[in-house]
Amino acid sequence: MTATTLKLGISLSDRVFPLLDGSAPPKDVKFEIIQSSGDIFKRALSSNDFDVTEMSLAAHAILCSRGDPRFVGLPLFTSRIFRHSSLYICAASGINKPSDLAGKRVGLSEYQSTSAVWLRGILQEYYGVRPESMKWVKGGVDKPSTGVDRIPLSLPPKYAVSTIAQDTTLSDCLIKGEIDALVSSRIPRAFWAGGQKVKRLFPDSRAAEADYFKTSGIFPIMHMLVMSRSAYQENPQLANGIYEAFVAAKKVSEHRLYETDALAYMIPWLVPEMDNTYSIMGKDFWPYGMHENRKTVGKFIEYLRSQDLLKNEIKVEDMFARELHGS
Repeated sequence: MTATTLKLGISLSDRVFPLLDGSAPPKDVKFEIIQSSGDIFKRALSSNDFDVTEMSLAAHAILCSRGDPRFVGLPLFTSRIFRHSSLYICAASGINKPSDLAGKRVGLSEYQSTSAVWLRGILQEYYGVRPESMKWVKGGVDKPSTGVDRIPLSLPPKYAVSTIAQDTTLSDCLIKGEIDALVSSRIPRAFWAGGQKVKRLFPDSRAAEADYFKTSGIFPIMHMLVMSRSAYQENPQLANGIYEAFVAAKKVSEHRLYETDALAYMIPWLVPEMDNTYSIMGKDFWPYGMHENRKTVGKFIEYLRSQDLLKNEIKVEDMFARELHGS
């Protein structure tokens, strides 16, 4: 049986490398990997360049709620990260604890970005800070933005959302005190250049994130894989082949992270760090499949609903290929 070649748009990571170097060769599919040099989500949403692509969890869920038929989700989660460390504040803003965010101006790149959805949900659920109590300011974090969202959005008037001038950045606004806080999935330039003017809301974000996991059991998902509807309809069983390939690649990557003969990354205490991670989160701390991720995806859908980002109700099953509902 000849393997089907699929164009795969994805960012490179240790979860993907085994598919490139031959250490985890796929059995039923072949990948022509295209590492997008720009915004891979925007490219996927505006073109037919990929058969399989990385997609933000929020984008896929929102599209599903709108009945958009372009993509079929796969329970393969290419990016996960705790987000307490992604909330930066202007030191002069008077913000010392989460509840101080009420009434403040909070910058972000897009209101519906996955990192912002997670943070707003966590702030409301664990600290009592409702999204509508803050004033949201959109813009480019370190580079000026066009101001055009990847997915058009219409919010109820109770949410105050404005946009900064296109010739400035949120980093500059934070340093100058023109915004009080910033949600950024990447470490913003303001954190490095702002000196004592900019700091994290959670100074010991690692401890805060570990406590959050111990309480919630959730390791937030950022990105997932989706198939184009056309590729899926042509051969639905490809979903199984893609899933099995990525599961095998992740197993190889996990083994490498625990290799003491030659460290996989330039982190001197990588293996003890793995031990520490296992002690907090268990051995399968980055699970694939629907069963182990139902709680996390369900919580994210709950946050999207409470933040008025879903057009229609959706369930976890609605987001994934039915061939993988038992994964």
